[in-house]
Amino acid sequence: MFPRLLIDPGKVREKTVELVRRARNLGIGEAILLGHNTSRMQPIPGLRRVAFVLEAEIVEVRTKPSKPIGLIGADAFGKVPVFEDPERPVLGGIVRFTLDYGATLALTTSDYVGKVYA
Repeated sequence: MFPRLLIDPGKVREKTVELVRRARNLGIGEAILLGHNTSRMQPIPGLRRVAFVLEAEIVEVRTKPSKPIGLIGADAFGKVPVFEDPERPVLGGIVRFTLDYGATLALTTSDYVGKVYA
């Protein structure tokens, strides 16, 4: 199964319908699609940031503990880090990722990723 990019046009469309009616050529990219103000590097209030989600199937699971082998020394602040093992992923399970602009661009132009318009 190819990874799938879920695109929810409803989430993008909520704020853009009126704007698009008045414009013939709209080049605002990341701001309207991802709800991200690139000049201030922060989310835009009122816009959602989850219009694009990558879903991929887990095809391999390996056992690798989070805790390193050997003695654990103090970090730069004099504290000894504590390592906890998170729950293990399940073979055949699905992992989901939200995307930034670069990842969205790469995935939407890839022949190896299926696109699903929800």
